Parts: sequence; C-alpha cells; structure tokens
Amino acid sequence: MQVKRFVASTLQEAILKVKKEMGKDAVILHTRKFKEGGIFGFFSKEMVEVTAALDNSPLTVIEPKLPSRPEITTPNPSSPRQQQKDEASVNDQVGHINDYKELSLVREELRDMKHLMNRVLKGVEFRQRNGLENYPPGFGQIFDYLCSRDIEEELARRLVKAMANQLLASDLDNKPKIQECLDKLVCDLFQEPLPIQLSSRERPQVVSLVGPIGVGKTTTIAKLAARYSLIEKKRLALITIDTYRIAAIEQLKTYGKIMDIPVEVVFTPEILRETIEQFKDKELILLDTAGRSPQNDTHMKELNIFLNQKNISENYLVISAGTRYRDMLNIYKSFSNVVSIDKLIFTKLDETEYLGPLLSLVTYTRKNLSYVTTGQNVPDDIEVPSPRRLARMIVGEIGENKI
Repeated sequence: MQVKRFVASTLQEAILKVKKEMGKDAVILHTRKFKEGGIFGFFSKEMVEVTAALDNSPLTVIEPKLPSRPEITTPNPSSPRQQQKDEASVNDQVGHINDYKELSLVREELRDMKHLMNRVLKGVEFRQRNGLENYPPGFGQIFDYLCSRDIEEELARRLVKAMANQLLASDLDNKPKIQECLDKLVCDLFQEPLPIQLSSRERPQVVSLVGPIGVGKTTTIAKLAARYSLIEKKRLALITIDTYRIAAIEQLKTYGKIMDIPVEVVFTPEILRETIEQFKDKELILLDTAGRSPQNDTHMKELNIFLNQKNISENYLVISAGTRYRDMLNIYKSFSNVVSIDKLIFTKLDETEYLGPLLSLVTYTRKNLSYVTTGQNVPDDIEVPSPRRLARMIVGEIGENKI
C-alpha cells in the first residue's frame, strides 16, 4: 500500500492533487485543517492536509455503524492449554477494541471533512455575495472586519477592492503593512477638516448650528465661544432661537456671563435680522437653534424661515457619533432639504466604540468635517481632528482584533 501526505490551501485543491498523483482509486485516509503564518493570530492562512492511500485493489470508505463496545473478561487461572485459549480469547477481544477505535477515528474524520467542506462553501458564497470572489480569502476577512466597525457595506467593499490593488496575497501576513494601507485609504476619504474661518470683511461671520434633539448643540456652542473668545481673543456674540427649552437659554446665558459675551434670545426671523445687525461690530456670531426632529415638517419649515436669509454665513450640521448610519443619512437629507449644510460636527465620540458611520456619512456627503467633541468639559473636549487620527479611530488597531 502506498501512503502519501498532500497539503493545499483548500480541500478541493488537495483532493485534486491526490487524484492527479495517485489516480482515481486513491482513498482518503485522513484530513486535518491547520493555520499557517499570520501575526498575533490575525490573517493566518488556513491550510488543509490530506493523507491518501493507494492499494492494488480499490478501497471505499463509508461511514460505519459502530458495534457495541466489547468488554474484556478476566479468566480464572487453569491449565497451560486453557491459559493459551484464554490468552487467545483476550487477544481477540483486544482486536475488537482496536477495530472499534479505528472505526471511531474514521467517523470523526468524515465529520471533520463535512464541516470543512461546509466552511469552504460558505466562504465561497460569502465572497460571491459581496463581489469578492476573485480575491483571496484574506480580503473577505478584511471586509468582514470593516463591517464589524460599522462601516457601511458598499464603502467597505470599495476599501477592500482598493486594498487588493495595492497588496499581494502574501502581504496579508504583514500586519503593519495592512494597517498602513487601510489607514491611508480611510485617511484619503476625509477632506481636510476645516474649523470656523473668520473672514477679513467688515461684517461678522454668522455661524448657525443645526441638528436633532439632544446632540449637544448648546454645549458645542459654549466650547466654540470659549475657544474664539478666551483663546483667540475674538469679538464674539451668541444668539439663540431655541425658545422651546428654557434650560437651554439659561445654560447659554450662564456661559455668556462667565466669558463676558453678550447673549440674545430671538423669537422671529425679523428680530433675528435686527439682532445680527445690532452685533455688526463683532467678528463672530454663533447661532444656537432648537433641536429638530427630521420627521416634524412644521419644525423643519420653521427652521428654514429663520435661516434662509443672506446674513447667515454657514450652517453646521451637528450629529451624535453614536447614531446609526441609516439614521445619520436620514438626518442629513432632511436638514439639507431645508437649509444649506456647509460643514459637519460630530459630538459624543466618547460614548461609542465604533465610528464607522462617521466615515460613511462624510464619504456620502462630501462635506468637510469641522469639529469633533469628546466629552462635556467646556472648553476642553473639542478638537479639529487630523484625517490620520480619524482614520485610526475608525479602523482601530488591527493586531488587537480577531476575525
């Protein structure tokens, strides 16, 4: 009998090697799956080892019915002839036990082979479903990982295909190279974040913050006011049209008093125009608005009437980082239908682990990100993030994650 071991990346490939070298009468005796290469257990290659045999007469392997396990009986001492018979009987029983063990191993190997084939088929189906059938399996793992970071599927697919154009299959064992490639691709999707830019013209820059209820617009305005008033020493004024929440008005007035910044509450678009004119000596006017539900048409139309005037310089859409991408997209579409959205602010980054929706929304809208906030502290927890820092926050440390 000829016995030989074959190693391949898939079961199908290994079986083809067996048939090619040993012929169609070869019998599979043993299969084993193992992992080869990789870093920290990430992106290691799954390999298959097949042991095959070839005899003069063809063999077939079927799943056997296991016999009941024989029991060994210990004979009583007797004559030498009887002892020989007893020893033969014991050997026969031991032989049955060995046959039982071999049959059990065959059954176990058949079960493992079935599981392995199912896994291979599922992997092929997964890559076909996501348009990755022409890429090595490791790229499918990257796609799955990006989706686990809450990056929208179509964008994850684009990133994986872009990676496949820059990396070889052998590079999937190189964790630093994977991290560098992915960071750069994500980084390139962000335009350079732009903070509020004061113009040199005589009239003040009027910046409004709009967004859903509870995203932290008033606190964000207080942080911006502290930054431009206390740090950059700019002449500043605050206006709020949020007449729905008395607490928000009092909060803004408290911040204004601490920072020695005038705060005005307005109730109509006409008064808003007059108030902006009243602060014409200021360099920057920050305008706080009431939180609006995208589903409330009345409130959205009211926002349009207030902000649809020439003396508003920019409108910043404020969204909580913990919002699902589909909801982010709905929020953006609803607000952009009633006001012109110039830039994006994401708040509460400290309250969520996965920031994939930020990347998906920025990519979809092609709007500049302006600020992110990471807590409630005024004026500290606000920053203009670099694209590279954002990319690492979104992708995470690949070596610390298992797929």
